[in-house]
Amino acid sequence: MLANRLLRLSPFVFCALLLSCTNEDVDLGSNNSERSRVVIGGTTATETSSDSASSTSDSSTAPEPLAQLDLDSSVDLDPSGTCGSLINESPRGLACLHCTQPEAHQQARSIRSVIVDACIKNVAINYLVDGTFSFDHQFLINEITELTKGGRSLSIAFYLANGPAQRRYDITRIDSFGTQISPEEFRNRIQHDPVLQGEYQRIVDRIIPVARYAVQRGASVYLIPALEDNLDDESFEAMAELTLAVVPVSVPVSIGRNPCPGCFSRNGAKIPSGMFEELHTDWPAIGIRGGIVSNDGRDYSSPASGDGSNAETTLSELEAVRDVSGNGNN
Repeated sequence: MLANRLLRLSPFVFCALLLSCTNEDVDLGSNNSERSRVVIGGTTATETSSDSASSTSDSSTAPEPLAQLDLDSSVDLDPSGTCGSLINESPRGLACLHCTQPEAHQQARSIRSVIVDACIKNVAINYLVDGTFSFDHQFLINEITELTKGGRSLSIAFYLANGPAQRRYDITRIDSFGTQISPEEFRNRIQHDPVLQGEYQRIVDRIIPVARYAVQRGASVYLIPALEDNLDDESFEAMAELTLAVVPVSVPVSIGRNPCPGCFSRNGAKIPSGMFEELHTDWPAIGIRGGIVSNDGRDYSSPASGDGSNAETTLSELEAVRDVSGNGNN
């Protein structure tokens, strides 16, 4: 099947073959205590004093953002016996942005099955956890459990805000974090408004137990403040600092940015030192290294619609993205 082929052959890419949730036409329904300084994901962060006290004996360090993988063409045995052996290449997987929505759980299981059936060792998946698609702690725990069985190594990315919905703030029916205010207002308030900052940090705090469990299962965890963000560079750095202020040193994560230059006025695209870039594209002119490439298709419309401008992304186009992405260690 197509998904199986992409999973076996692509570098670290998320392929949303079943449903795209970045389409703007889709509408579905602070603690100020003294903090100590820690370093997570190559970036200076803050940590509550209570977290510091609980983790002083923890010697774990954060993974470098998508460090160069030392992989070869060898295969590892699959202890579960499902595949017999696992192909040991760079991480790849399917997008599952919508999968915490209760109505999507059956499709989520299908997505997970495709990933497992591909018989690859290094698997990847992502979720949008801002509340757009509800939030289900136990569902995420269960999926992580299944995706780390049989000797598999999981890379898991969490988006903490919904940029595409925010760009439609004046008409969207989505009522998750930051979607009901304009990007200009959001940029200012996320830097200066303790109420909005606290609301965001509660989202981060909510994902920490899931991230901790994933790390315990040997996964690499990537936190991305917003899906296709509408931030200028200063407001992104503020969100990154707010994120890191919540993450305890005992939960190593990497922080990345998924910018969307040109999507809204004054959108920035700077990637701070120590962080990785995520790019959504179906074109091979990638131009980034050591990041994440999500080739989530174009226009999300079938040629059967009769609109010739809405042609679906072809497999050959995605293969070109795969090749260039792999050469850049993405």
